[in-house]
Amino acid sequence: MSHTRHGVSLWVAQVPRASRPGYRRCRRDQVVDVAIIGGGVTGCATAYVFAAAGVSVALIEGGAVGQAGSGAGAGLLRQEPDIEYHTLEARYGLRFARRVWQMTRRAMLDGASVMRRLGVRCELETQDAIYFTREGERVPILRRELAARRA
Repeated sequence: MSHTRHGVSLWVAQVPRASRPGYRRCRRDQVVDVAIIGGGVTGCATAYVFAAAGVSVALIEGGAVGQAGSGAGAGLLRQEPDIEYHTLEARYGLRFARRVWQMTRRAMLDGASVMRRLGVRCELETQDAIYFTREGERVPILRRELAARRA
């Protein structure tokens, strides 16, 4: 039976301290093309992309890599932006809204592919999203959103 730990990330708590990777401190000045501040998912992914492209990069993290905001996150790679489709379309037009959604989905698929290729052990699996509401006035909004996404 698992124990509840307050203030400890579910993801980080599953990995014993001895198994968490450690990285040596930088003891000298370095000259790089790109310096990335923050060793969360976004910082690590960005550093990886630059390094894979042959750009010299330094990743700077004040604590433990991947164990702050990213470690406390929901553990999801979302295939949609944090804005409703119909809102994007109304604000910027059909072409722009479709492109943003396509790019977001492609980025998620690419991210999942890189994680698999690198052997990141994270029980990665594809799931559909589900939206629900207990507020009756939100039902037509959700239906309109679904219709816009399908179109």
